[in-house]
Amino acid sequence: MVFENIVLVAARIGLLLTCRVVALPFLYGQARQASLDPNPGPGDGQGSDNYELLPQPSTSLSAGTVSRLSSLSVSSKGSASSRRVQEATAIFFSFAFEEAAILFVLVLLEAAQFDRNVLRAHWRIDLAIIIACVSVLVPLSICVLLGFRTRELKEFKRSHVFSSGLLFIAWAVLFLKVPIPAALSSEAVSFSTASLVRICVIGTVIIGVLSGSGAISAAIETYEACTKKRKSATQGDVRMAEASFQRTCSDLAARKAQLEQLQKATQTGPQPSFFARMTGSSKNHQDVKALSLEIVGLEALAKSMRDDLAIMRTSAQEAQFNKTVQGRFILLLTRIFGVYCAFRLVLSLLNLTIIGYANTEKPPPDFISLGLTHLVKLFDVDLDVAVWTRQISLGMIGLLILLRIRTILGYLAAVFSSVSASVSTSVLILVLAEIMCVYFLATLIQFRSTLPASITGEGAKGPDAPLLASLPSYQVGLSSLFDGSFLLAGVVTYVHHIFTFQSDPVAFGARD
Repeated sequence: MVFENIVLVAARIGLLLTCRVVALPFLYGQARQASLDPNPGPGDGQGSDNYELLPQPSTSLSAGTVSRLSSLSVSSKGSASSRRVQEATAIFFSFAFEEAAILFVLVLLEAAQFDRNVLRAHWRIDLAIIIACVSVLVPLSICVLLGFRTRELKEFKRSHVFSSGLLFIAWAVLFLKVPIPAALSSEAVSFSTASLVRICVIGTVIIGVLSGSGAISAAIETYEACTKKRKSATQGDVRMAEASFQRTCSDLAARKAQLEQLQKATQTGPQPSFFARMTGSSKNHQDVKALSLEIVGLEALAKSMRDDLAIMRTSAQEAQFNKTVQGRFILLLTRIFGVYCAFRLVLSLLNLTIIGYANTEKPPPDFISLGLTHLVKLFDVDLDVAVWTRQISLGMIGLLILLRIRTILGYLAAVFSSVSASVSTSVLILVLAEIMCVYFLATLIQFRSTLPASITGEGAKGPDAPLLASLPSYQVGLSSLFDGSFLLAGVVTYVHHIFTFQSDPVAFGARD
């Protein structure tokens, strides 16, 4: 028992350190780019020498004004309160990651014949914590940040508390309205188990949507690469684009700081006459309105430039890497992966229309399994091909979701664009924590179909049942939901690609 606890403590510490050292720096970098943070990251200064080659923005201020406003913006963003919010968000995300990932560790330790009583005690506590995080803690934190709508979080006004409360009540109502599949209604006997089933339903839909979108995107990219429909960007194009993007973000930050100063001056200065307030003819009011419109235009320009820059960076890196031997090998694997993604979309369509889900004891047939079975028989290898193929398919789904992280953050940034930059970054990380916890739980449920019955505990009940037996069954009520959301997301992504397709994304403004 002591040995098991030592191993679990070491695993928790390892997961926390991994999240803090590896995952969080990457996610914060992606979130800052998605929220249009003007601060350049390390290595971004390479484009500074090319500033003079780019046209000056039509909205540029004098050098002294830009310097003063930029320093104000940086000092505001670097305030102690803002840093505390980001540090609390980082700790919360690391804790959620550790609690969600430790569930997989417990399943692996159970398969390694560790003491089941110790593992079950940790499993119950961790599962309860994850349910609380997904249903209450993370949504409440997001609602507080969105409700206060300020970087500093110091102005505790009643309106802020009221708006945060309304947002959380709306979330609670929506969460309780999530339908429980009829096949799983017998398992939702208590509030905690019902919450777990609802989380699994949400997670299955999220996994289906993200992996379906990633599958069609990978298939489209493979087709376009093979047909030479996209032109590769050069490193010079990328450097020029980075410099232009940073200038636009700095200009945007300066305008926001100027707008904040004008609004404060309007509140503290002499009030205009009644006629001026009614007609909006006061100079301050006109300046605020004009500056607000300018900020809207700059935000739209910066978002378009950010998306184009991401395409250009990827294109330039791929073109450089594909010239190497390793790159050509990876390119071949990418093409195979694109073909697999197209096959997975067709398989989902067949499952929904022809094959069906009449047999709930095992998943619908996977033609990849059939092909691998005949291939392995040629080498006389004793291997459970069906089990290993389902594990590979589950790993492919995880890879598809990892490939969509940047897109997810971009969508979230568009939703939270009205929130200030530093809090918006924290909100993005918290929403990603919510998605991560839901994804891990839903993946554990899908994991049941890839493991032997001795580990999954199909039909087993009581204190001696395996850990995974406490989770809802994927094949009973969630497999059709996954295939439906997977296919629908693929269709929507393809339609979106048709209407937004651009043959040459090298230069900014190609979308216009």
